[in-house]
Amino acid sequence: MKATAGWVAVVLALAAGPVAADVVVVEAKNAPTYRPGTILAGGTIVTLKTGAHLTVIDQSNRGWTITGPWQAPVGDPGGGPWLEKIAEILLSGRRDLPDTSRGGGDHPEGPALLDVGLSGTRCAAPGGSPGFWRPAAKADAAFVLVDLDTNGRVRGLWPAGAESLAWPADLAVSFEHEYQILSVDGGIDSRFRLREDPGTGDITPAAAAGLHDRGCLIQAVTTVKTLAKRGGEGPH
Repeated sequence: MKATAGWVAVVLALAAGPVAADVVVVEAKNAPTYRPGTILAGGTIVTLKTGAHLTVIDQSNRGWTITGPWQAPVGDPGGGPWLEKIAEILLSGRRDLPDTSRGGGDHPEGPALLDVGLSGTRCAAPGGSPGFWRPAAKADAAFVLVDLDTNGRVRGLWPAGAESLAWPADLAVSFEHEYQILSVDGGIDSRFRLREDPGTGDITPAAAAGLHDRGCLIQAVTTVKTLAKRGGEGPH
């Protein structure tokens, strides 16, 4: 069993009888039993085979990843009203998004960047300009960004090897407008309605909930994933 000394202490403590709080599954790899959005009651025995990974978050907003082989209780005493909302966000993402594993949550900058491989409602903080994200490509990509409400457009070049790109200065950021960004080679194609949300970019459960309630589901899922990855090392 791969576990740190801290985790061993937690397992022993849980086995001794303290009440453990629930956790919610954020990501699961090679672990089909545990789907994102599933709430695991505190103390649930989690079994993972070699090569399996499970990322969870607890009620204190701490996230951690368990790596197989593993068979031990999961959960830690904590408090907070967010687990059901986080589970709702992840379940909505699993149901309504074509692929939440590509792009959303995988880039280190978090939800303030818009994945140009996915379409849908997007949020941005007032007074700022959202950026764009895609996996680094080997060649430059000529693209056009169009405001479909005004037909305003700007052309640009996404450099080879660059994952992120700033919003072009020559096109205004207008909330409740619909935009499309696409490239000649077809590698970039996203159509989105831009909505104002003051919490965009914050890595908190409240920010994820706000994004979800405004229809910015892709970014809400990304926020939860980023929160789990940045939220700490888990109980130890």
